[in-house]
Amino acid sequence: MTTDNIGGEKGLSSRKGSSSSLFKKSLKDQALWFKTIFDEASIGIEIYDKQGTLIHANSTTLYFFGVENIDAFQGWNIFEDSSLTDGKKEQLRKGLEVMVDNKRDFDKVKYRTTRTGIAYFEASFKAVSLGDTGVTDGYIGLVRDVTEIKRFEAQRRDYTEQLEDTIVKRSNALVEAERITTAGRIASMVGHDLRSPLQSVKNAVYVIRQRPEYTDRMLTVIECAVDRALKMLDELRQTTRGEPLVLKPTNINQFVEQVIRELPLPPTVAVTLDSHEKIVVRVDQLKLRRVLENLISNAVEAMGQKGKVIVTLREVEGGVEISVRDHERGMSPETISQLFKPFFTTKPVGMGLGLAFCKRAVEAHGGNIEAWSVEGEGTTVTITLPSNNQVYP
Repeated sequence: MTTDNIGGEKGLSSRKGSSSSLFKKSLKDQALWFKTIFDEASIGIEIYDKQGTLIHANSTTLYFFGVENIDAFQGWNIFEDSSLTDGKKEQLRKGLEVMVDNKRDFDKVKYRTTRTGIAYFEASFKAVSLGDTGVTDGYIGLVRDVTEIKRFEAQRRDYTEQLEDTIVKRSNALVEAERITTAGRIASMVGHDLRSPLQSVKNAVYVIRQRPEYTDRMLTVIECAVDRALKMLDELRQTTRGEPLVLKPTNINQFVEQVIRELPLPPTVAVTLDSHEKIVVRVDQLKLRRVLENLISNAVEAMGQKGKVIVTLREVEGGVEISVRDHERGMSPETISQLFKPFFTTKPVGMGLGLAFCKRAVEAHGGNIEAWSVEGEGTTVTITLPSNNQVYP
């Protein structure tokens, strides 16, 4: 070994001198040295004989237990300590180290102590052999007073529980306030939107009473007004009710064609389906129909009741994609970011729940819905149904 590896000859000789200086002391000095270390250690040290009876303890141990000397313990035996299980006592006898957590009520101990109340200790015990005989000559115990740590942990736990309780209460209060606010908004919007068709009905009834000859015409007005009111209420019901999905294998091509064919579209609007694949997926037909009706109707309204809407259907990696695209004004990024939120609407009438329903219905299928738009060119809304709903014929 070179001197470079051990810090030089001078460093080696100085360490040898310091490490051996203790052994150059007299036996009396060594005993005093070790006694000082034993007594002034910050951890409690306990010495037991081979039967497990306490025969010596340092001053830290005596301080921990509030006594002046070990005589106060009245021959305490480690194997009679109830804090050690029978299993740990057996391990200790076999020479294994055991760890113990002990709670002590000093108001109930049998020896006289200056301590009161409950304290907590952590201790480790191990057999000690003198020489290489392997025979247990006694036991040593190392003890820590962890009372303050336990108290701090209890305070932290209590504080955490109080904080969690406060958070739950505040959250519930916020949820309740949000419910009340939402209910108020719904009531206000429903009242506002229903006022128009109800006023139409009232006006038509007035005309019928004044001019009976206009009865047929006014009945048509009443019928249309009632249909508008029912549509509003149905939109609200569809959005707020969480009904389970009823999935059925569906030929999406034929299904979308049927929805387009049955929609009451103005003659100035053309809706075409662009699809070259036969795709069958498991969907809730009523909910998907409602989604498609909402998307196509919105596209028609965005174009001012005239123009062309293209519905594209195709199979993509990971799912099936249905897109609805108009070719008119488009929307700003700010509007797109709010598009699927409940009660958001750009229409002069309506509650803003149609696209919110679409989002809920598509996500209930495990799918996704998104929109993008270019102002002045048009808007595309795309829904994707996952492939795990797909059934191949």
